[in-house]
Amino acid sequence: MKQIIFTVILILAFCFAAFAQANKNSCPKIILTLPHKPLFPKEFAYFIVKINEAEKFNVEYLWTVSTGKIIQGQGTSKIEFLAGKENQGANVNVSVKVNGLPKNCTDTASDVIGIIQLPIGEPYGNLGKHKSTKNGLLEYLATLDGFLISVRENGLSEGLIVLRFDKKDNRSYKISLLQ
Repeated sequence: MKQIIFTVILILAFCFAAFAQANKNSCPKIILTLPHKPLFPKEFAYFIVKINEAEKFNVEYLWTVSTGKIIQGQGTSKIEFLAGKENQGANVNVSVKVNGLPKNCTDTASDVIGIIQLPIGEPYGNLGKHKSTKNGLLEYLATLDGFLISVRENGLSEGLIVLRFDKKDNRSYKISLLQ
């Protein structure tokens, strides 16, 4: 009976030692987060990397992007990115290398995000600044109606409505139409 108890205790000790050793060598998980939608040209976005139990390591971050521009944050866990106008229709390969992790652990994460290709079209019209009067609203509706009719009659499958907001007064905007 003593041998059975001793054997069971010995087996439990080995299992505990193996489990404790596996936890010491476990690698942290690297999670790269990009926006959930494609970017517009000239749009800013943030790319973020999180590492579970990051406080256990002395890490450094090295970001690379295949196109566009890193505005700020190189060396940190969060960068600000600018999708250039010349990058329309491109995919951006985003990669981050994390230095300072245990040797046998994965130290990179990457993902891809697209930059929207804006249609090239002829300007249809400008709706100008927002007018809050009833006549101003009727003018807008008439211009939009004419725009939609023009898109349909020209056999186009798409048109573009561009809203540009005033930086000083966020209630004021200008609408441009492209077909």
